[in-house]
Parts: sequence; structure tokens; C-alpha cells
Amino acid sequence: KEKQIDLGEFIFAAHLVPESWGLSNKVNITDTNGNNLRAYFVKGRDERFVFDVRFARAKSNKSSFSTNLCVAFFKDIGKPLAYMMNAIFITSTQVEYAGEEHCHFGDTSVDGYPLRCLNDMTLSEMTDACQKCTEKACVIYFVF
Repeated sequence: KEKQIDLGEFIFAAHLVPESWGLSNKVNITDTNGNNLRAYFVKGRDERFVFDVRFARAKSNKSSFSTNLCVAFFKDIGKPLAYMMNAIFITSTQVEYAGEEHCHFGDTSVDGYPLRCLNDMTLSEMTDACQKCTEKACVIYFVF
């Protein structure tokens, strides 16, 4: 059985995020734009570290959604960390890219699609993925 160990309280207590951000339910960190961030370890058959971002648009149609912010997560976090990442994916889309260890071996995504390499992801593909995000609930998962 898998067990999730949330790091929200630790991150908040260690002042790793600005004081203007909030913490709810001891797990969800909310930035000043209404985006929720979570970081947690998953212990089970495979141990993983997961960082996810739930964009404000996913919570309310009144909230603004920034495609540029979404693209920045892929470009500035995902690609530079591809060498240590298992995968990056967006909920409610078929967007899933594998880190270097998993992209050349014919692995498939959760939905059964061939995994594409995060290192090969173009700016155009990032923008397309993030634009799909605006139409549906949007959470980006970084799995290490």
C-alpha cells in the first residue's frame, strides 16, 4: 500500500516560500495568485517525490490563467531537471513527457501512450500543452 508524506508544513515552517503565501490543510501552499503547490513523498512499491502545481484557473473560472506561467514550469523547471525526473504530466490532457531515464525504452504513459522525451519538448509543444490546460482543470505533476 502506498503512503503519502506531505511536505507543506515543513516548506512553510522552513520559510522556503514567501510569508505572503498561505498554507491550508497542512499540505496545500497557496501563492498570492491563487495557485496551489504541493510537495510530497510517495512511499510504496516505488518511492517518488512529487511536486504539483494546481493553477488558479482549475479552481474557478473567475481566476486568471497564465499560459506563460505554465510554459515557464516546463521550460525553467522540467527541462533542466529532466536528467533526474521520472515524468512530467498535466491532468485532463494526454500531455506526458518522460525524464531521461525513462524516455528511450518504449515505456508508456499512464494512459498507454508512448512516452515522449522531456528533453526533446519544444517551446511550441509546451505552449500547446498549456493552452489545453486553460480549457480543463489544470495540474502539472513533476515526478522524481
